Amino acid sequence: AAKKAAPKKAEAEEAPKPAAAPAKAASATATEGVIDDLKLISGVGPALEKKLNALGITSLKQVAEFDAAETERVDAELNFKGRIEREDWIQQAKDLLAGKPPRAKSANK
Repeated sequence: AAKKAAPKKAEAEEAPKPAAAPAKAASATATEGVIDDLKLISGVGPALEKKLNALGITSLKQVAEFDAAETERVDAELNFKGRIEREDWIQQAKDLLAGKPPRAKSANK
């Protein structure tokens, strides 16, 4: 009985892992190779876009999907001090993906 229970337990432990891994992999592969113009986000210029690209952030979809942890990580990596939330990058990216025009950059100059 112990031998039969062990494989079932192993299968039960392994089942959630593959289910979770493809979700992350799908998110990563969905944006892999996609390079959007992140400068469409008000507050992102050429230099900042290069820094984001260096962190592996190349698509509007990635920005739109930032959660609190990712926002904090990117904020800390680039020493933004709350800039992502202050300039509403996540909502801007969602709006751009929905086909809305970019926010006026001239207002920020």
